[in-house]
Amino acid sequence: MINALYSDLSVHVTVEFRVFPSIGKTIQYAKMLDLTGAQIITCHGRTHEQRGKKYCESMAELFPFLYSVLTPNQGLASYAHVAAVKRAVSIPVFANGKQPTYNAA
Repeated sequence: MINALYSDLSVHVTVEFRVFPSIGKTIQYAKMLDLTGAQIITCHGRTHEQRGKKYCESMAELFPFLYSVLTPNQGLASYAHVAAVKRAVSIPVFANGKQPTYNAA
C-alpha cells in the first residue's frame, strides 16, 4: 500500500508506528517501511500495550466488556528503540512518546 501511494501521489508519504517489545522486530518493520516507499517515519517509542489512559477510557465506553484488557500499562517511551530505527533506515525519523519532562526527551 505504501508503495502504491508513493508511486501515485505527488506528496510525501509519511508513516507513524509504535515500537515492538523487541528492538530487532522494530528495526525490521522500519526497514520494510523504508524499502516500500515511506519518505518519513514517525516512531512512537511505546508499544501498543502502553497506550494512554484517555484511549483506554474511550474504548471502554464503546466496549465495556473489554475494560479489563484496556487498562493502560504506563511506561516511558523507549528511545533506545527509536535510536536503533534511526540508525537502520535511510529516511528521516521523527520520535514521539511519553517522557516525564522536557529535559528527559
